[in-house]
Amino acid sequence: MNKSGRFKLEGRGSSQQKQEEKYELQQEQQQQQGGEQQLQDHQQDQQQQVQQQQQQEQQQEQLQQEQQEGKEQQSQQQLLQQLNELEDLQVLAAQVADRIGSDEAFAAYKEVCKKTTESIKVKQTMKKFASRATQDAAAATRRVVDIQERLRQKIDDARSAQETETEIETETEKLQQETNTPQKSLINPSIRKELEEELQRIGRKAKAAFNQAFTAATMQQDGSNDTAAAAAAAATAATAGTAGTAAATASVSPMSLALTARKAATEAEYLLETAQ
Repeated sequence: MNKSGRFKLEGRGSSQQKQEEKYELQQEQQQQQGGEQQLQDHQQDQQQQVQQQQQQEQQQEQLQQEQQEGKEQQSQQQLLQQLNELEDLQVLAAQVADRIGSDEAFAAYKEVCKKTTESIKVKQTMKKFASRATQDAAAATRRVVDIQERLRQKIDDARSAQETETEIETETEKLQQETNTPQKSLINPSIRKELEEELQRIGRKAKAAFNQAFTAATMQQDGSNDTAAAAAAAATAATAGTAGTAAATASVSPMSLALTARKAATEAEYLLETAQ
């Protein structure tokens, strides 16, 4: 074989070898890309599984919370019904005592009040009821204050931006006058002032509602206003010749304190919705 034929064969062999190397390189790149894609798919699957697990846990927690709130609400309704029956009995006894006007009648009335209010379970439930109302009122008040702070921060940011805008408008005031273009501001000062005053008013009301709930719950815990004491005051008032005030004095009861706390908490929650 001559030299030219040998060079041609060697050239063909070299070209074929380069093509094979190129093909192998492409195969390796494809395998590498496939491995990276599989890794990404695996990571996405793991993230989806974690998200699904978190959603399931959140749903379970929400369900448990709703069930607990339902039980508490049912317990509160049963308690209120029971306490209403007790207070009806007390009012009836007070009316009988007023009509009879004798020491024996007032002694019987005091005994009725004592028996209907000295139930440990009822007292403990009322204390929990008032305490929970105080916690709700405190939480609502804190959130109202937080909304106040966030709004105040937004107003401050808007005021800073408005000052910057005012500087720019001052520089272009002449052009605006020529084109009769009215000046614009980010927040109307009157609206900003109205928002601040309204949030302050809501905040004061929310704090007042919390203080009312807290005071009622504290009196409930201390037992400083129980029905027996009210009955004794009613008997004293009747002995002094003011028997008509016996039923009114007897209205100060643990149930009244618990309801006062709950009402204050409801007011604070309503104010929170208004603030939001």
